[in-house]
Order: sequence, then C-alpha cells, then structure tokens
Amino acid sequence: HFTFYTEQEEVYGNLATNNVGQLIEDFDLGYNLGTATSYILRCSRKHETAIDCIQKAINHLEFELDKIKNVKANL
Repeated sequence: HFTFYTEQEEVYGNLATNNVGQLIEDFDLGYNLGTATSYILRCSRKHETAIDCIQKAINHLEFELDKIKNVKANL
C-alpha cells in the first residue's frame, strides 16, 4: 500500500498514502498505472520541480503500453 513514503502529508497533501493505495486498488490499476498515478499525484510536492515525477509517470505509462502491445501481438 505505498507505505514506502515517509513524508505522506508533504508528498500527497490531504491524501494519505494508504488512500492513494486504496484508490489504485479500487480502480484495479495494476503496477504500472498505479505507479504512474502516484507519481502524478505527488509531482508538484516531491521535488523542486515536477519534471522528475512526470518523466517517471510517462515511463510507467510507456511500460504499460508496451505490455498491452505485446499481449495483443501474441494473440
């Protein structure tokens, strides 16, 4: 449940870490989409600029796209 964040309030503001994890579970996002979501939710709070978190979110979205494309290609 994304408990690896120690600065929950600083990173997610009003969203507690376990609520972010619950949101990801409720929407059945899986690892890549869930990770991208968490990076997007914290992007303006974790670092000096949002660039690192947005790039990491994009990377995970690309991983998910590749996974979907590979599954589709093997059908």
